[in-house]
Amino acid sequence: MTTIIHPPITGDSQLDSWTYQLTNLINQGLNSAEISAAQSSVETGSTTFYLYQRSSSSSSAPTLPTNVVYNFNNTPIVSSVNNGWSSSIPTSGGDHLWVTVRYVAERSGTIIGSNSWDTPSLLGTTGPAGAAGAAGTPAPKQTQRTIYTNPAVASAPSAPAATITWSTGALSGISSGWSESPPTQSATSSDSVYSSVVVFNDTSGSATTTTATGATPVKATEFSGLVTFSSGNFITDEATITNIDGGNITTGSVKADSIDLDGTMTLDDPVSAFVAGRTSTSDFGSDGFYIGRTSTNGTAANGFQLSSTSLISNSFSALVHDNVSGLALYNPTIKLNSSNASTNSTITTSGNTVTLAGGEVYNITILGGGGGGGGGGGVPTSAGTAPSGTAGATTTVTMSTVPSGYSGTTSWTAAGGAGGAGGTSNQNDNYSSSYGLGTSGQSSQFGDGGTGGGFSGSSALAGGAPASGVYGAGGGGGWGHRDGSGPTQGQGKGGIGGNRGGVTTATINLTGISGNAVLTVSGGAAGSGASGVGDGASGGNGSAGVLSSSDILTGYDEIDLSAFTTGLPKFIFQGSSSSSSSSTQNGPSSTAVQAGDSVLVHGGFRSAVTITWTGAGSSNSFIVGGYDYTGVHVIYTAPSGTTGFTSTHGQIGGQSHGMTVTVIGSR
Repeated sequence: MTTIIHPPITGDSQLDSWTYQLTNLINQGLNSAEISAAQSSVETGSTTFYLYQRSSSSSSAPTLPTNVVYNFNNTPIVSSVNNGWSSSIPTSGGDHLWVTVRYVAERSGTIIGSNSWDTPSLLGTTGPAGAAGAAGTPAPKQTQRTIYTNPAVASAPSAPAATITWSTGALSGISSGWSESPPTQSATSSDSVYSSVVVFNDTSGSATTTTATGATPVKATEFSGLVTFSSGNFITDEATITNIDGGNITTGSVKADSIDLDGTMTLDDPVSAFVAGRTSTSDFGSDGFYIGRTSTNGTAANGFQLSSTSLISNSFSALVHDNVSGLALYNPTIKLNSSNASTNSTITTSGNTVTLAGGEVYNITILGGGGGGGGGGGVPTSAGTAPSGTAGATTTVTMSTVPSGYSGTTSWTAAGGAGGAGGTSNQNDNYSSSYGLGTSGQSSQFGDGGTGGGFSGSSALAGGAPASGVYGAGGGGGWGHRDGSGPTQGQGKGGIGGNRGGVTTATINLTGISGNAVLTVSGGAAGSGASGVGDGASGGNGSAGVLSSSDILTGYDEIDLSAFTTGLPKFIFQGSSSSSSSSTQNGPSSTAVQAGDSVLVHGGFRSAVTITWTGAGSSNSFIVGGYDYTGVHVIYTAPSGTTGFTSTHGQIGGQSHGMTVTVIGSR
């Protein structure tokens, strides 16, 4: 076995370093087999240990350590050392720093005794504090501040100025109307708050104050309605933001006067819905409606319901449509167009009023006065151009009596129509009667405008006015005079017809309102026709403006649905047909008709039909006449005791259109 040599410690640092390096060279010269044989349980190596200690004495060295535990595999290497020594340079304990040293070959172990450590040496002494250095050159200074218009202003102001005191950071000399504190923005005000960033620069670094002008002001806030924020932050991607992305808002509740959708609104939650009056899908005992999603499991929206319910005099009526039962109507009232629907309009002229009953919905149409027709031109050219017709007046409608609860529009206007231009005078040899015709006035929804003036015999005709009851139409233009002989031979141009009045339409909703509204009409005078020149004829007057109002919900007949409770007809019987002249044909017969059944009989072409009830005793027959092409329709109810019927009908004129009998069933 080869023994690894450990050099003795002499205390001479140079000698000990030389002998230690020599030992390493000897150890490195051993072959691998010898090294393996020489290994023991203690891993070996080589290094120099330094320990440090501060002291208040520069002449009396500290006592050497007698117990040091170390391990090069750990951090720190020295885990324990006594007598005030440290493996790192201490920062306290005195101005004089001492050091001792020792060499070790093992990578870990405990060093016992003080004789193996080098005699402590004075490594250094902390000197007195140096003199203060000279003051440096002042550094440049820069800062920026934001100031606001206070109060808010109607338009962008000029950039503000301000002065900063560098020692305190306070601003002074701020331009009038500006402040470091922004005002409270009013949602009802049209004014805006502007801000400007003022950057202060002191390049010398020695200034006590600096004055600067801010950047171009920009709007800091601009609201068109009430905006309220209460605590919390807007956060996206874990970062706080100061703007609202209108395309991505998630909240528990949004209240708005109106919402204008350009796309679709999706209802995803199991109970998401549009509700008024009602509280849920099953709340059929309340007046209101429900349009939304339904759920069979309470967690996923897998159905829908559209329903409207009402309780009038304790009578339930409803429309319910869902994905389970389909569409159902409960006690509906059906109304169809009445023969009186076309007369459901009220015409009100200037100076008059119309009363609109509460609880109804009305459409109103307002026409301005029609313009007058232009006058006809004449001969010779020196006669000049005829004047234009005057414009019709604006028609104004006001709600002079506003019922309680109504919050809609209360005033409407329709402009009058422009007057037609006058014709020009002309002189040439090739006059034309068509050139001299006045044009017709513009028509309105009530009918044609006035006719244009023409020529009758030797007389020029004036333009006509619209017929009575044709409101808001223009008057016709006057005829242009012509001269068929002499040096003034030629043709004046006809006047242009007047324009119809402007049209304004509106809907007045008085549903849910018990009181009546009263509308008052004013203005709307017709425009006057202009005189012709050079024997040209005058234009016609326009017609006055008007208010037309109609009740949308009236003019309908209520249908009794009990007549339809039996559904489709039970049977339809077709009578026989024949081309024989004046012969009597036997119609259909049936035992399916019972007492109380309704029977619809359609007579034949020019052929009376006789129905005989079977088993009905003396009340067992009736006759339905025939008529050209259409026949006659009659409904009869089979009398008591009826067990069937037979029918006969005549056939004349070689026609072959027979009768029909339809059994609808019991009512």
